[in-house]
Amino acid sequence: MTPEQFTEYQQFADDLTFLDKRLKNSVALSFKDGSSAFFNNAFFFNREDVNQIAVFTQNCGFHVYPKDSVVEAKTLITDEKNEKWKAPIVRKDK
Repeated sequence: MTPEQFTEYQQFADDLTFLDKRLKNSVALSFKDGSSAFFNNAFFFNREDVNQIAVFTQNCGFHVYPKDSVVEAKTLITDEKNEKWKAPIVRKDK
């Protein structure tokens, strides 16, 4: 990641508020090496222009992964009425 990209992500993360509805969801990532990551209160962007997956969280800032290391990225939508999981929206990037 370049210093300019870091600054861009940091500024975007700093501008997020807890009222942002995207932060009511969760993100699950699966990697080529078989490992995975899960983030509550998060959303992600697939940055095709720089070959990155950027995850933004409510309390833990942002996390950036090389797109070619990610097999699958999922957004899990939370049902605000009873806080149960709805069917996930799956975005596969290969």
